Amino acid sequence: MPKKYIALLWLALCLSGRAQPLDRRQVEELALARQPRLQAAQLEVEATQKLIEQAQMSPNPVLGIGTEVPALRIVSRVQISLSQPLELGGKREARTRLAEVNHQVAGARQREAERQLLLEVRQAYAELLAAERKVSLEKEAAATSQRQWKLAQERFKLGDIPKVEVMQLEADASRALALSAQSQAECEMRRGALAIWLGKPAAELQVQGQLGSNAALPGLEELQKLALSQRPDLQAQQLDQDRRQAETRLEQAKGVSDITLQTGLAYDRTYISPQNQTSGLTGIGSPVLSVTAGLSIPLPFRDDNSGSIAAAEIRAQAAESEREALERQVRLQVESAYLTALANQKTRQVLAGQTLPLTLETLRILEQAYRVRARSLTEVLNSRRAYLEAARSELEAARQEELALIRLEAAAAHNLQR
Repeated sequence: MPKKYIALLWLALCLSGRAQPLDRRQVEELALARQPRLQAAQLEVEATQKLIEQAQMSPNPVLGIGTEVPALRIVSRVQISLSQPLELGGKREARTRLAEVNHQVAGARQREAERQLLLEVRQAYAELLAAERKVSLEKEAAATSQRQWKLAQERFKLGDIPKVEVMQLEADASRALALSAQSQAECEMRRGALAIWLGKPAAELQVQGQLGSNAALPGLEELQKLALSQRPDLQAQQLDQDRRQAETRLEQAKGVSDITLQTGLAYDRTYISPQNQTSGLTGIGSPVLSVTAGLSIPLPFRDDNSGSIAAAEIRAQAAESEREALERQVRLQVESAYLTALANQKTRQVLAGQTLPLTLETLRILEQAYRVRARSLTEVLNSRRAYLEAARSELEAARQEELALIRLEAAAAHNLQR
């Protein structure tokens, strides 16, 4: 009895320690939580927020302290002044607007980094699913080859078939085992690629899910409209155009000269040597305290910032052209992924619904007939070859469909109903 409990406990520990398969949503959550690329983008958003606060600051006042001691020591002066630059032309508002747009651009780029990350992670996830299905398919093919080889050995012992048929089936079984081992190696490579994205050991990574979808796709025009309104890279490009316009406004504001107000106190003391004293002169050597005030206005005779203004306007036009080019590219991306997904979906459905069941049933019938000596080896091999070709074609169509759906979701910035 104790041995029974120990065995049950050991089984429970093994089952609890086994990694649970991850579905697509769980894979995405793990990837988003462990990517330095997204953390860097988030920090850039926080940094640009601080720059908004900085842009709202006014210029600091300037405190000046000076003294004058002439060589002849006739008058000495100690002066304290306070000057305050005053920004004109709306510089502060333009600077703040530019900082706000830069903050919005950083947010759009963060969302774009997440979109690109999900695209790559979903592709790695789909490739692993396809690789695991291929492993199962090649294992099934190897098992079928082994079964037919053993059947041929039995018939050879009975003297029903020549030795060459047994050798042919043995070679076929060996080739099937090699393909099975190759598919297993490819699967482990795909597992390692996804494990890197998730920050998990490859040995602990298991996935579950399906390739392709039987749900009807939305219309192409609808998806293109979604892409043009939701793609973060398009939003970033539009914001970049706004940023160029904000830069133009700031350069125009810089073309307006600022003024500087100045005020202060001056402490003067007069010294007259005995040789230069004048009779009747009063107040000799007495200090004089005076208030000073001034205004400084730069004259824009040479530099009116016209060159910087013109450059900013040209860059704004370039940003508009870049946005138009990106819109065309987005439309093409959506259309290409849409047509590819649609074509592979139809191919997969035909293969899975019609071709595969027919070829599998044909193979079973011919195997039974070969067992009772009613069919030749060539017919069996051709039938198995037809079934494997159909199964591999269906798997490849499902893989291509899933990858196209993933690209379509990324291109439209919209998760499709599966």
